[in-house]
Amino acid sequence: MDAGYFKNLACGHCGRKGLMRLLAEYSERDVETLKSPCGYLVKESPRPWGVGYCLSLCLSCERPTLTRIDWHEDCAPGDYAYTVLYPREGSILKYLPGRAGELYLAALKAGEAGRCNFAGLLAGALDFICTSCGASGNSLLEKIEDLAEKGKIPERLASLAGRLALLKGSACFDGGRFAEEEAAVLKSLCEAVLEYLYRAPALVERVAAGIAGLKAKGREISSRT
Repeated sequence: MDAGYFKNLACGHCGRKGLMRLLAEYSERDVETLKSPCGYLVKESPRPWGVGYCLSLCLSCERPTLTRIDWHEDCAPGDYAYTVLYPREGSILKYLPGRAGELYLAALKAGEAGRCNFAGLLAGALDFICTSCGASGNSLLEKIEDLAEKGKIPERLASLAGRLALLKGSACFDGGRFAEEEAAVLKSLCEAVLEYLYRAPALVERVAAGIAGLKAKGREISSRT
């Protein structure tokens, strides 16, 4: 396996490339076993392909990723098949663009470090994201409700957010005023909102691209558009 594969690794959490630090790696070459008619081993002939595993740490979000690499000697590292084994599902971070991703990542790091401003940073990130998605309002709650009115998130999600008094004013950006339980609820709310705003649309586009690919190959399942 060409060592150049490492430049092609992407973080399974934030999706960034080229910022991985190697923690451990393992590679093995596929072998063809040749036996005599009597069943005795004659020799083992190495094949020009194999599989490798790499455990790496992202220098951006500081989270580990386990990647499987299916390689072939005749292929460049960029053409290897890379499969993320951990995390099982990519973090929402990889779907967040630019500043939105930076703010959300900063909030998550604060939470992991146990800092008291975690909830405030999280609320600030969510407020920025809501505004970026076209929401209007004087408070974070009003912006969440506006997203629901526009059909971008479920009404029930906005209704649940309305039960959180901490979202109704500017105090929600003061992380020091949040109890640990309130911060946990806010984090769950944030994840749910981001799921509808970013991950779900990305998955829909993936399905659409897959169907388009089938259609191009003459394997369209239905004539409906």
